[in-house]
Amino acid sequence: MPLLTVISRVSDGLPLAESMDEDDAAAAASGELGTLHSQAKQVLRRIGAESPPCLAIEAGAHYFVYLVQNNVCYLTLCDKSYPKKLAFNFLGELQQEFDGSYGTEVEKMQRYHF
Repeated sequence: MPLLTVISRVSDGLPLAESMDEDDAAAAASGELGTLHSQAKQVLRRIGAESPPCLAIEAGAHYFVYLVQNNVCYLTLCDKSYPKKLAFNFLGELQQEFDGSYGTEVEKMQRYHF
């Protein structure tokens, strides 16, 4: 099961959406998921136009899977026991839904400065 999912724009790394499994809120408080969230941000910073369109990256007892399509990166974190095929299918469905709902808005979105 995906533990953390992040959607961001590839060209500048702008986060567009993020979710965390509610059952793992305790893990986030303990710091483990927080560390993995930091790793997710590092992975997103390294993804560019020349990166492979999809890839799995091992991270200890977990792994990250990402899919890049139309300048948007869909990244999720899963336990190693979760099948990678299901993780890629999840991201494919997420990409279709997100692109169908917000695809024309992605390039128009701007950072909000406080």
